[in-house]
Amino acid sequence: MKYILWWLAVFFSLGIFFAEYLKLYFLPLYVLFFIVIFLCVKLQHKGNLFEVAILFLSFLAGAALLAESRILPLNHISKVPCKGEILLLKGFICDPPVLINDRAIFILQAEEIQKEGKKYSCSGRVLVRAKSKGNLGYKDNLALKGKIRSGFRGNNYNQKYLARKGVYLIMYVQDYTVLNRKDKFSLLLFAGRIKDNLSRRIAKYSSPVCAALINAMVLGEKKQVPHSIVKLMVKAGTVHILVVSGFNVGIVAFLLILLLKITGASKHLRFIATLTLLILYCFITGASTPVVRATIMAIVFLFAYFVKREADIYNSCALAALLILFTNPNQLFDIGFQLSFISVLSIAFFYPKIKLWLRLGELNNRLFRYLAEGISVSLSAWLGTMGLVAYYFKLFSPVAVLANIFVVPLAALITLGGFAIAIFSLIFPKLAFYFAQATGFAAAVMVNINSFLLKLPFACIKLG
Repeated sequence: MKYILWWLAVFFSLGIFFAEYLKLYFLPLYVLFFIVIFLCVKLQHKGNLFEVAILFLSFLAGAALLAESRILPLNHISKVPCKGEILLLKGFICDPPVLINDRAIFILQAEEIQKEGKKYSCSGRVLVRAKSKGNLGYKDNLALKGKIRSGFRGNNYNQKYLARKGVYLIMYVQDYTVLNRKDKFSLLLFAGRIKDNLSRRIAKYSSPVCAALINAMVLGEKKQVPHSIVKLMVKAGTVHILVVSGFNVGIVAFLLILLLKITGASKHLRFIATLTLLILYCFITGASTPVVRATIMAIVFLFAYFVKREADIYNSCALAALLILFTNPNQLFDIGFQLSFISVLSIAFFYPKIKLWLRLGELNNRLFRYLAEGISVSLSAWLGTMGLVAYYFKLFSPVAVLANIFVVPLAALITLGGFAIAIFSLIFPKLAFYFAQATGFAAAVMVNINSFLLKLPFACIKLG
């Protein structure tokens, strides 16, 4: 079967989708899964029947995995009668905290509850809101005093979103104590320290707004980007550049391979070093879905290059999706997951057809051909994602096609400038200052272009 990974990923995703909306139960799915495995063994020499059985098996695997993820253990904190009472909760931070004004918001992995002098071991995750008394970080072990509630403020989507992350309760903290670190060493902790160091170096040489944009595009830290700029780029259809994705990972891979080649490293060493550093970069940027997808695809293409085989973009995307969904099937319902994969697949599907239809390969003028290809790529991504953007954000932005032609090259310059600032701040601080000035100018131009294009007639249409 051609594109076998692609079809497996499609049916695996369909299984997750139907298990979510038809409320399928784990046990019957589990039994049916093993029956179909037996059927696959019997049909292995039956050609098309075997392929159909394998696809159905993939469907059942996705459905069973989602159903299994919704089964809570007996000691889950949501089953402990502790809501509305003041109690002591111990656990560790399992998601990097977000600071909003003087409040720290994070997800705590619960381990123990103390109530009325008695201790109960527990599991599960709790959303925590606490007044920050200093730096809180990933893996900090805490003792929290406060009240736990099951209701979330806001719309229904927020509650569903948190439930898909395994969070069913919220804790309003009166006081807390940092006990210690959960682990002496963790790859995420190590990557976090690198990220913090690079962020400080970028902030030292750049203006606050420029540093915020660089941190978003290079380090995946977009919390400090002014809301007005985020809103502007959402309307212009260019907000995707504030998310570390395949574009950024591609730049990192290219720079690593180039630097290693200049140093005379062997092909084997270049492959191993690039692969290792790409994985580290994935953790530095927070291992979000677009970065994980891009990293897996980059590794697949690197491996294909290493063994002198041509990588297929559809199967590469499918492999990335299967690995992400197998780890957490709830990612299928994440906006970032959907936009990340659909944008890549849209470019892979539409761009060759648009290029052939417009006969771009026959254009002799390089500048005109570059512009035409840029428009084609931007149009391809827009065609694939406009439905999702309209559904989630209630916006229809025809100007996105034009905006991305100008913004994407500027984003490349800002990304390269950010890496240059971080690197030269270590070895040549004066040069880092000049890179910061040039990057700041590119960032200002990018923001102004978004603002200008939104003033065009019918640039952005609000739906509903």
